[in-house]
Amino acid sequence: MPNSSSTKKHGSDQPESSGSALKSQRSKLVQSSGKRLKDFEISVPIVYGNVAFWLGKKASEYQSHKWTVYVRGATNEDLGVVIKRAVFQLHSSFNNPTRVVESPPFELSEAGWGEFEIVITLYFHSDVCDKPLNLIIQQETYQDYLLVSIYLPLVCYVVLSTPGFGRYLSFCRN
Repeated sequence: MPNSSSTKKHGSDQPESSGSALKSQRSKLVQSSGKRLKDFEISVPIVYGNVAFWLGKKASEYQSHKWTVYVRGATNEDLGVVIKRAVFQLHSSFNNPTRVVESPPFELSEAGWGEFEIVITLYFHSDVCDKPLNLIIQQETYQDYLLVSIYLPLVCYVVLSTPGFGRYLSFCRN
């Protein structure tokens, strides 16, 4: 399954203001009280999933697809203001199957040949949430009913927004 590791940056054309505004608001709330807020809920919509491309003529038996697994803001927000790090647990056949991404973009790119489950654990900044959130992705490189093309990526994603993600964070409150 494995080949190489790299991280690509997506959404670099996004305005810095959305993320910095959220961080500024979060900082002001925490600084003004001097302690952790109670009965306060933060709702941040996220998208997580994977994209896989068949390598075409460059494909070999053990390197048939290039794929990226990601956690992103639903509308390209800077998730670094709420997420401290993301831990990607890959299949055990990879060198270093536990990968830690400490800053945005929270994504990982590899080349390989098979499909497997990926567990993503999101750790939040301490003033946002004390408990990590586990996300599970069935990383797919192809589908039986779909003719694989080097020009069309296979995309799967789930959007967590209000109330789903907000409910999770509300359970994390002290």
